[in-house]
Amino acid sequence: MPERVYVHLEGGERLRVSLSDVTELGLRAGMDLDEAELASLRSRSAAASARERSLNLLGRRQMSRAELIRKLRDKGEDPQAAEAAADAMERLGALDDAEYAASVARHYTRMGYGPGRVRAELARRGVDRQDWDGALDALPEENGGTLAALIEKKLRGRTPEEKDVKKLRDSLIRRGFSPREVRRALSCYSEKIQEEEE
Repeated sequence: MPERVYVHLEGGERLRVSLSDVTELGLRAGMDLDEAELASLRSRSAAASARERSLNLLGRRQMSRAELIRKLRDKGEDPQAAEAAADAMERLGALDDAEYAASVARHYTRMGYGPGRVRAELARRGVDRQDWDGALDALPEENGGTLAALIEKKLRGRTPEEKDVKKLRDSLIRRGFSPREVRRALSCYSEKIQEEEE
């Protein structure tokens, strides 16, 4: 990042810009700026601020483009500067929605959530649908194993009562598994218990 300097304007406004901006605009102490020069200086300052804040935010944690823009706007950055900063971060490789979607999908899958919950989380984070579809397609087909492990953990090898089955089924659907997947996994569990009892 180029070295930053502050330009103090007559009305008390202070703009932070790079040395290259000072050189390009030919700025010097006591200089009168016309409206176009002042607008350019403010625009450059806003863009630099948004880029710097973007680097700080992305240095803390990975996020989607939409999350970054929202956070920049929430922190008072100009909307156009926020968009431009997101573009710059994508060019640098610091912002990649496809990789972010894959990371979120892997995380929630490891936590025992189903595809429906992962989709909802990616949508909430502003990830574009084509990126989250790709992330979900890249996950291993282990929903059955995940479901079986969750059911085993809840029921601990016992034959469930009707109310237990309904409660567990509703819980698994809330975790993002489809009703069909849940029915199949519960059926497999019941068959396994019957075989063990015989």
